[in-house]
Amino acid sequence: VFLRIGFFLYSKTVAGLGMVAYATHNVCMQLMSLSFSFGEGLSVATSSLVGQSLGARRKDMAMIYSKFTQRLGNVIGLTLGMIMIIFRSQLIGLFTDDLTIIQTGSNIVFIIAATMFFQITQVVTYGCLRSAGDVKFTALLSLLSVTLVRPILTWVFVTPLSLGLFGAWISLFLDQLVRYFGSKWRHRKGHWVNIEI
Repeated sequence: VFLRIGFFLYSKTVAGLGMVAYATHNVCMQLMSLSFSFGEGLSVATSSLVGQSLGARRKDMAMIYSKFTQRLGNVIGLTLGMIMIIFRSQLIGLFTDDLTIIQTGSNIVFIIAATMFFQITQVVTYGCLRSAGDVKFTALLSLLSVTLVRPILTWVFVTPLSLGLFGAWISLFLDQLVRYFGSKWRHRKGHWVNIEI
């Protein structure tokens, strides 16, 4: 419920920027969903491998699988980001022929590319922690980041600082950064391999 509230507040602020900005935002979110799909796929694989390893009392293998899939996520995020930057105008053009949307969206793709690098790995790390039973931490981190950090920063960047749609995307990037570093910190502590389910 709280996550949906966070997403709603974020979308409401963006919608207040006008129809063209909101249309551009939705096109960019479609591109962003590509990275989430890759991240979710890797997350499911990580959850299975880590869960099986912990079930077999092989904490060492759980750690190896989790680190490998995180690195794989980094490679995929970097590759996807580079492809999106190179073909940014063509990708936006698949959704619309409006030159304003294409130009603005093409500039936002740079933020999307940076976000993807952190998002994919963050989603993979979440899958690792969840499969080990560390669900309270991942839920709390998402709650704080999506429900508080993203909407508040979006309002600050869009309203007082007047950064418009770019401000909204910067706040999305910072939200992903908070979750990335929070989940990486939790993963590196290593307590998750000792949780009894």
